[in-house]
Amino acid sequence: MDQLPEFDKYVGIYEDAHKFSTRCSGFEPSYFDEYKVREVDRVLAARNVAPRTILNFGCGIGKSEGYFHRFFPTASVLGVDVSPKSIEMAVQRNAGLDSRAVRFLRIRSVAEIPGRYEVIFVANVFHHVDHVRHVEILEQLRTKLDPQGYLFLFEHNPYNPITLKAVRDCEFDADAHLLNPGYARHAFQLAGFNRVSLRYTLFFPHFLKALIPAERFLYWLPLGAQYFCIAWN
Repeated sequence: MDQLPEFDKYVGIYEDAHKFSTRCSGFEPSYFDEYKVREVDRVLAARNVAPRTILNFGCGIGKSEGYFHRFFPTASVLGVDVSPKSIEMAVQRNAGLDSRAVRFLRIRSVAEIPGRYEVIFVANVFHHVDHVRHVEILEQLRTKLDPQGYLFLFEHNPYNPITLKAVRDCEFDADAHLLNPGYARHAFQLAGFNRVSLRYTLFFPHFLKALIPAERFLYWLPLGAQYFCIAWN
């Protein structure tokens, strides 16, 4: 995360670029922002966990914080990113939220993140990071995780052809190197996490939205447009 803030140049066009690349799904980009937070809520609810502290690592322009505040209204949320322009926009777009509940911080490295967190959320960040640094960053994030906490890593599924098209069509994904799901799980293990669960999601486009409730029964099927790892100790 101490690399140059390359996303500064995409801040102004981020939302339009995301909308263009995901147009074939039939959903607005906000659907994908909310679904990730909803999956976090579903996992934690099944474990009777109500987090008090949430870290959004690589928060970008702050599209997830409003959903975190909605699903976890008593939690304190910190969004961090290396891109100063992204942080500026994140602050602006979340100006209506209580600044004591939702905060943003520009960082240059994981070491600059204050405190520990019961939930660490990393969404579509690692495919922009050199693979040789993945284990190192996960090791560093592990030091920021509460002993009873959970780390969620969401990534694009390289086995899904529609996902591959969306990545090709996305201007800010020009540098993306997608993570094989098995590789991602192994990276967590190398970083010292004792338990790692892998789930696939996002199976149905908008015209099949009636089937979306069935997605939670398909976590095992490696055909979803995205997947996520849950790691804990």
